[in-house]
Amino acid sequence: GHLGRAGHPGAQLELGRHFMAGDRIKADPARALDYFRAAAASGSGAAAFELWEALAATEPSLALDYLRQAAESGLPEAMGELGVRLFPGSPDEALPWLKKGAAAGHVAAMAQLGGAFFGGRGISEKKLDARRWFRAAGQVFVPDGRGGAYFGGDSKGRVMHARADGSVRTLFDASEDEVRALALGADGALYAAALSASAVSGDEKAAEGPAPAQSAVGGGRSTVYRIVPDSSVVPWWVAP
Repeated sequence: GHLGRAGHPGAQLELGRHFMAGDRIKADPARALDYFRAAAASGSGAAAFELWEALAATEPSLALDYLRQAAESGLPEAMGELGVRLFPGSPDEALPWLKKGAAAGHVAAMAQLGGAFFGGRGISEKKLDARRWFRAAGQVFVPDGRGGAYFGGDSKGRVMHARADGSVRTLFDASEDEVRALALGADGALYAAALSASAVSGDEKAAEGPAPAQSAVGGGRSTVYRIVPDSSVVPWWVAP
């Protein structure tokens, strides 16, 4: 408490986290924000990121300023998050942050880079780069036949669509944890195999980034969905 009152940013950050979580003290979000603001004003990127997370829903413009501060401090999760947030409206500004975040292991930034490179929206890199980033993020993907790609993975049951113009959208959000395979059928529908257990290996070295598990995951529920983009999604097969 003394260090926090004395203006030590590390102590202010920790005090803010304790008050936000109610960890061993009574939760006090307003007081937590005061400590985060004080720490951020002293240059703490981690405190600025806490402010981004706390204010994103209610004060998005101010929150984005804090996110930018956190990214500029070199915080990996902030660099990747800033790139993801900026990309829809400012892909050129987003790209350097996406690359920095992806290089630091930010999975969403890797996936966004894959989608951006596949669509080529203001980006000159070849499709090979898209495949590299998709794989680095533990993503499975399949070209959509129109210059873009469908992809999924990253420990979430989402199927995403990177369109030819470089935009990325969520096509389907399955209740399962992981999308393990994607295929375009002869009928024009997209088939997505989802599993209710994580398909990302947790024993890889952090510097190498996440990678798909090398062995089957046991104890999970498997479902194959038939997806007609912008029309319908139905379970096509469920494991007995």
